[in-house]
Amino acid sequence: MGSSDQTQQCKGTVCVTGASGFLASWLIKHLLDDGYHVRGAVRDPENHEKAGHLWALPGASERLELVKGELLTEGSYDAAVAGCDGVFHAATAMDFVKSDPKTEMLDPAILGTVNVLRSCVKAKVKRVVLTSSSAAVRYRDDLEQPGAKSDLDESVWSSIPFCTKYQLWYSLAKILAEQEAWKFAFLHSLDLVTVMPSYVVGPCLSPQLSKTAKDVVNLLNGNSSLIFSLRIMFCISRIFSLGM
Repeated sequence: MGSSDQTQQCKGTVCVTGASGFLASWLIKHLLDDGYHVRGAVRDPENHEKAGHLWALPGASERLELVKGELLTEGSYDAAVAGCDGVFHAATAMDFVKSDPKTEMLDPAILGTVNVLRSCVKAKVKRVVLTSSSAAVRYRDDLEQPGAKSDLDESVWSSIPFCTKYQLWYSLAKILAEQEAWKFAFLHSLDLVTVMPSYVVGPCLSPQLSKTAKDVVNLLNGNSSLIFSLRIMFCISRIFSLGM
């Protein structure tokens, strides 16, 4: 068993930001299962309530590190990504009701992403995978106009004025963060890939429910006033004229 684990360690070291989150936790599990050494970046590595579930993952005791990383602190990811072959940037602000959206949601998304990428350039990371969102491409109000493109590909972005008008701050944060990431990657010749998850559901590795899971629970409980997803569905119905 020891020799097998040593062979697996040769796969290399990767960093996952926002390590305690729903998507990042599953990513870390699969990376450990596949034999990678994983360095998880979280705001507080000593917070067992939020990050303790990661230590229960198979292989964590041998091949998992948790290190501190603050999105708005320049250079705070230098140590996290040093010596890594790849970085998965999954950290994001997930609180949708904001009194000051620019400070509380947009800045962590945009400045935080550039902060992580800057550390990756310093460390000469081979590839960065950025967790964006389908929210960065699906919210538009021009589909009924002549010549409007209905296919969603690399040339399509959600409408910034539309997202601003309806206060879709999460969507706006994802749009602007990804756009800044592509600009930065081009200027610094950084190998960047973005993934666009949609509505992510499934078993939670953490004892704390994810934002999406809470929405589902609220739906089942009939607590519709607290369900952000219903607002999103309303916006989608307006855009695509589904009459929902």
